[in-house]
This record gives sequence, structure tokens and C-alpha cells, in this order.
Amino acid sequence: MPAYKDEKTGKWYCQFYCKDWTGKNKHIVKRGFDKKKDALDYERKFKNAAKHQDVYFEELIEEYIKKMQHKVRATTLERINTVINTHFLPFFAGLPLSQITPAVINKWQHFMQSEQKNKKGDPLAPSTLLIINSRLGSLFTFACRIYGLKQNPVKGLDGIGSLKARRKMNILTPEQFSLLVDTFHRESEKTLLKTLFWSGCRIGEALALTQQDIILDSNDGRPALRFNKTVVTVNRKLAIHPPKTLISNRVTPIPYFLYQDLIAYTNKLYRLKPGDRIFQYVSRNSIGGKVKRRTEKLGMPIIRIHDLRHSYVSLMLSLTKDVAVVAECIGDNIDTTLSTYTHLLPNQKKNAVAMLEDLGTSKVHTVDTVVL
Repeated sequence: MPAYKDEKTGKWYCQFYCKDWTGKNKHIVKRGFDKKKDALDYERKFKNAAKHQDVYFEELIEEYIKKMQHKVRATTLERINTVINTHFLPFFAGLPLSQITPAVINKWQHFMQSEQKNKKGDPLAPSTLLIINSRLGSLFTFACRIYGLKQNPVKGLDGIGSLKARRKMNILTPEQFSLLVDTFHRESEKTLLKTLFWSGCRIGEALALTQQDIILDSNDGRPALRFNKTVVTVNRKLAIHPPKTLISNRVTPIPYFLYQDLIAYTNKLYRLKPGDRIFQYVSRNSIGGKVKRRTEKLGMPIIRIHDLRHSYVSLMLSLTKDVAVVAECIGDNIDTTLSTYTHLLPNQKKNAVAMLEDLGTSKVHTVDTVVL
């Protein structure tokens, strides 16, 4: 580890080669030291830091975003960026990865639980905390893979947040929904709400519907809706994207009265082309706010627009106990449907026991078993 004296300035400097995190050799030159010892100390500390892969947190974020751009949807990437800019960078910016220890993560977790607020100035919901903490864990798992970080500082610590405290799921009965729809006067809003309630689709899927998506089954002539796209907001602009998941691409049967309403509505639209969105002039935020305010005014459960999907599932489960059929209609897998809506089947255990009691009161034929 040699150091050199600049004859012109009388100062000491060091120069050396050191591998960066990519494995490439970098030529390092540092000038302006008063003493030879200072120059040698700088080289020693620099190389020691390089051994510990001292990539700064911002560099990790840059590489992580590059990776995520090819793995997730644009809307998901936008949410990841929001979490990073709101909850990660203000705390970890400027820190090398070697200094982000479990103790530092613990301080961040305490800050998130006790001081961080949402846009309304309220503490973050437990479900939000859980999602943010999981994202940080994934970020450092990525760092372990590409930078050779020896330990994920999030792993091993107690997590924060919980899914148990998620917002209560409010639903409307058909009678309540009818009262709600009667408070709307614009035909586009009335028809959109009916589509959401009687088909169980997501709001983005409904907003993406075209005249070509209102179909009659070629086999039995029954009406259905084709859901093969969704409206999303990316960087505050509307865009048409593929469905949320592969199984969200589906054809869902609908009641004939909804089909009639949709046909009557589209027939009134001026110069509507087959590929035009039939609800292109309805604002997602506007109608969502109206639904909240009007259900409250009517003395009903205050619902979000997505709760109309929950209401559909509740109604379907009351008519058929086949969860697989309901899952197919709403474009979810069976596991997700069960985990989300099991609480809507509180009487199933009682009904099952009642069936056992019925069997017990009647003569049950059994086969005699002989033990040899």
C-alpha cells in the first residue's frame, strides 16, 4: 500500500485498484493529504469498505426498480415506487448497506408504528404496515442475491402490522342496492353500478367494457360479459391493460335483466363504435365518492365501490355453496376466494351438523365389519 508525495503541492496522495460490487477493477486516486499516514489510512478504509460491499441504499433502489420493471405490472411498479419514496428513502438514503443493521431496521419499524402517518394524518393501518415491511424484506433479499450481502437485516426480526385488522367488509342486499341505484339519475352511472353488483366484476374491468364484450352464449343463448382487459391509472393517466391475473380473463354469465339494461344503455350512446368503452365518461373516483355519501345518507352500511363485488359474492354464496363456481365468476382462484369470503358462510357448519342430525334420526344402513 504505497503513498506518494506531490512535489508541486507538497501534499500526499494514494492511488490503487479496487473491485467494485460488479467485480470490475476501478482505479482510485485520492489527493490532498497532509501526511503519508492519512493517505495510507484512506486506502485501507476504502478497501475494507469495498470488501463489505458498501453499496449505498440509493444504488440498491436503482437496481431493484430495474428488476421490477420486467416482473410486475405498471400499476404495481407505481405502488412500489410510492412505498420506496415515502417510507424507505427518507429513512435509509445516504446509508451504505453494511451500516443498515437489524438495529437500524428496528428503529425504522418503531418509527413506522409510532410516527409515520397516512395522507389523512392518521397512523398507518396494520395491513399497510405489514405490506411495507414485507417489501423492505424483499428489497434486502434482492441485495443479498446481487451484492453478496451476507445477512438480510429484516429477516429474524419480529414483523410489524397484521392482516387481521383489515377494513370490515360491508355488503348490500339486493333491496338495499335497489334503493341506492334509485338515487342516481345519470344512465351511465346507474348502468355501471348494476354491472358491478350483478356481475361481481372489478371497477377497472367494468370501465374497460366495450359493446363487443356484451355477448350471448352461442350454445344456450344466455347473456354474458367478456372480461379481458382493465382500465388502470399510471402516472395519473388512464390506460388499458390486461386483466389483473390470468384467471381474471373470463366470460361471466349475467342475468337477462342486466343484459337488457346494457343493450338499452348502449343503444342510446351516440355514434358508439364496437371497440369504444361504454363507460368512458364515468369517473372512478367520482362515482366511488357518491356511493359512500349516498349509502351513509340512506342509513346503509357505508361502502366502497369494490364492496359491490363483495355483495355479489355474498349473494352468490347464499344461492350456491359451490365456491369454485363463484371463484370462476369473479376471476379469482379458489384459495383466494375461500380466504377472503369464508366469513360469509357462517351457517355452513351449522347446516352440516343439522344434516348429521337428520341422518341420526333416520335409519342409516351400515355394513357389518368382521375383525379376524
